[in-house]
Amino acid sequence: MLDLKSKSVIDLSHTLDPRTEKRHVHVEYVTLENYPKIFPGYVVTEADKIYPMHTVEFASHIGTHLETPYHWNRRGRDCADIPAERLIGDAVVLDLRDVAPEDEITVEHVKAAAEKVGGINKGEMVFCHTVDKTNQEKRAPFFSTEAVKWLVSQGMSVFAVCAEMEDLVRFGPDGDFPNHDALFSHDCLLIEYVTNLEALKGPRFTAIALPIKIVGLDSCPIRLIAVQ
Repeated sequence: MLDLKSKSVIDLSHTLDPRTEKRHVHVEYVTLENYPKIFPGYVVTEADKIYPMHTVEFASHIGTHLETPYHWNRRGRDCADIPAERLIGDAVVLDLRDVAPEDEITVEHVKAAAEKVGGINKGEMVFCHTVDKTNQEKRAPFFSTEAVKWLVSQGMSVFAVCAEMEDLVRFGPDGDFPNHDALFSHDCLLIEYVTNLEALKGPRFTAIALPIKIVGLDSCPIRLIAVQ
């Protein structure tokens, strides 16, 4: 059992506000007269006048979200197929903030950052800190495919980055989206748009990254938590 009494709990996920979010997210109040249509077989009672229910619709790649191998390979595992033990575990932060926005993060960069934290342990989630929360709207550095492949070779289970999709992917001689292929072909999960890493006290922590367990879903927003 996870003892939180002497631990810090740090939220590493973005808040999704339907009023301001650029990507699709819609929350709608369900009126009593629409209950039978939205919830077939539901019997409306007096209590339903007191508490609300809503429908929610969102793009799968929105906010802080986890991507599964199914996103890249239709035979890969989707959000419902990922074992729970893959979503909670040891994590390490690589500080790459010295790489300028839109510059390339090379294999030499990640090796040096890994050496500073004592290396990457097999099965760890690797969080790459490229921009702080206050600068998150700026474009982040790009990862070279060689850097991603090296991290995969160290045995990481999840690759987590501060960037959005267009900041992470490079088109190259290995084909379209070579970074995605380097990750998902080895069953490595991907978390994009991580925030607040600067709030951590040290490079290692326990990460909790839970998507909704929906069959056929390639990616899902998550509440990403660090326990340290």
